[in-house]
Amino acid sequence: MTPTERRNAAIMRKVYVGYDKTESTPEKRLQAVLAPIAPDTIFVEHAPEQKMKWGGIYKGTEGVLAFLGKISEELDHESFACEGLVARGPWVFSWGHVRTKCRTSGRRSEADWQHRIRLKGGKIVEWHEFYDTLRSAIELGRL
Repeated sequence: MTPTERRNAAIMRKVYVGYDKTESTPEKRLQAVLAPIAPDTIFVEHAPEQKMKWGGIYKGTEGVLAFLGKISEELDHESFACEGLVARGPWVFSWGHVRTKCRTSGRRSEADWQHRIRLKGGKIVEWHEFYDTLRSAIELGRL
C-alpha cells in the first residue's frame, strides 16, 4: 500500500468511526463526515428520488449537508457499521451494514451498502453510495 493509500484509508476509517451512532453525538457525527469533504465534492446517492427523497446527486459541502438533512428527516440510523475497506490509488472501496427506521412509517430496513470514494489531497472529491434500494423502499413502505 502506498503512503497515499494508507492516508486515504485512515481518513475513511475516521469518518466511519465518527459516524457510528453508538460512539458519538449528532454534532460529532456531522463533523466526522464533513471534515474531509472538499468544497467541490460530488456525492451520489444511487436511490430513486421519486421513492426515497434523499436519492440523487449532491454538489459541494452544502449538497452533502442537504443530503444528510434529508436522511435525518426521514430515517433514524439505528446502526451503521463499516465492515471493511480497501484503498487503491485515489479510491477507497468500503462496505458495511445499516439498520434504519423510517420516522414517518415506523418501519425498519436493513441493508448491506458499498461506497466508492475518491480522495485528492486528503479530501473527498467524489462519493458514491450503493445498496439494495428496491428492498429498502419496500421495507420502509415506500412501494
